[in-house]
Amino acid sequence: MLQKPGDRNPVGVGSLEELDRLLHRSVERAEEARDRIVSFTQGSGDLIVTFTGLGSVAAWVFTNFYQVLAQPRVSDPLPAYHASLHVAPYREEEYRVLHWMGSPWERGETARLADALYIMGVPALYIVPDEADPLLQQKVPEGASVELSGLLDQVMASAVSALGLAVERTGRGDMRVRRLEQELLTPEGVVEGLWGSYGAQLEELVSWARGGGVSIVHTRMLTPAAIALGETLARLGLSVSLWEASSAPPEGLGDRVLVLYTSTEADVWRDIYFRRMRTGGPGVRGLEIRTDPLSAQVYGVLLGIMAGLAGRGVI
Repeated sequence: MLQKPGDRNPVGVGSLEELDRLLHRSVERAEEARDRIVSFTQGSGDLIVTFTGLGSVAAWVFTNFYQVLAQPRVSDPLPAYHASLHVAPYREEEYRVLHWMGSPWERGETARLADALYIMGVPALYIVPDEADPLLQQKVPEGASVELSGLLDQVMASAVSALGLAVERTGRGDMRVRRLEQELLTPEGVVEGLWGSYGAQLEELVSWARGGGVSIVHTRMLTPAAIALGETLARLGLSVSLWEASSAPPEGLGDRVLVLYTSTEADVWRDIYFRRMRTGGPGVRGLEIRTDPLSAQVYGVLLGIMAGLAGRGVI
């Protein structure tokens, strides 16, 4: 069943049917939030994206979409504590902050960021799970927040908003942009199709990981998917570590290594596979998401949630 707002498990669902309903609802909320987010991010100064908790998933989706489609000067997502301690007190150039807060458990960290940015006069928009939270009402300026209560709500809003921002900034209207918009805003059959293509692989993956935990090696583009899958496996009681592909050591990853990659990144999978073979390590498994690398982020998050259903045997 869907989790209560204060639950530590913000992505838990009880069935594929429930996930499908959640996805449709999230698309509606994404469209409602898009104009607000795009309007804010179009303001003057550089854009800095920050996060707390599982807000990192939406933060990475937003950044990857925007960086690939618009090629702007925007940094990788920053943890909120880093922005409040090491950016706000020192940065002299004009900038604004888009913050993604994953759950109510991070209200303190988000409040400290809001304090630091307010003192320095930095414009900020806070994506929060509950605008009525008493602490956030004290710290976040009135009109500076958008309520998106769950992981999928935030991920869909992130993707749709970043796509909209890229189009506004560049004037792009090419086939890739139109196809991405259609994929994001028409979720009919997505959950069923993903389970039909990947369900058996997910069930086998969870069973395999239960043999001693897993190291997830991922490409930069699939950072959001790796975080979502890692969270799911950890909730199933498994030992999980995450490694970006370029920094993953050939040794020391353990006996079970899963590589997440898109079809256009197959060379990454081959490099890691042969690197492990040369060092005498056990073989690796790959999970290839066979679609556009940008939409693969969203599909990868959905697959991470589905892995939880497979692990609990409630499909």
